[in-house]
Amino acid sequence: MDEMTTDGPSPLWADALTMLRFAAAVGILFLLAADRPVDAGIVLVAGWTSDLADGRIARRARAPTRLGRLDLPADAALGLAVLAGLATAGTTPVPMTVAGGGLAVSLALWLRNPAPLLLAMGAGYGALLLDVAAGSDPRRWVVLLAPLAFLVLERRRLFGVVIPAFLRAAWTAVRGRRSSRHRTLDEWSGS
Repeated sequence: MDEMTTDGPSPLWADALTMLRFAAAVGILFLLAADRPVDAGIVLVAGWTSDLADGRIARRARAPTRLGRLDLPADAALGLAVLAGLATAGTTPVPMTVAGGGLAVSLALWLRNPAPLLLAMGAGYGALLLDVAAGSDPRRWVVLLAPLAFLVLERRRLFGVVIPAFLRAAWTAVRGRRSSRHRTLDEWSGS
């Protein structure tokens, strides 16, 4: 195997975590379809954690990852799995979920801009958190407090990079303009 870096962790770990998010998406879909929202929420928290970890590993490695371009699709797989799973479980109306998710994916691809997809993912996450909060499973607090913990841990990157990039992407999408090839996606992923 080629040595990719000598002063940090191997970027292969970041790639492995990205791929694990695709598996987590499948797990979330099945858990929600089985009416197990807290378990699905715990898998989602693990997916979010892997996203934070793979980004940190990739930045510390100071070397390109082989699967870095799949980071946003892996995140989208998590969000779309939540939307599909909630619709399958009857938590959200199927026609609205299919129409909203389909529109978000279509707009994101057509505009070359992740903002519509990120909004749909956020709606799915919010619906899942509300579903989890309505239950009585004591493990629900892990799911409900995780977003707050991530906010505290990642506040500099969130407010310095992620939110400004999202707002620029959203403004571009609202104006109906297509982003230059991968510019917005690269900016979002921090590339």
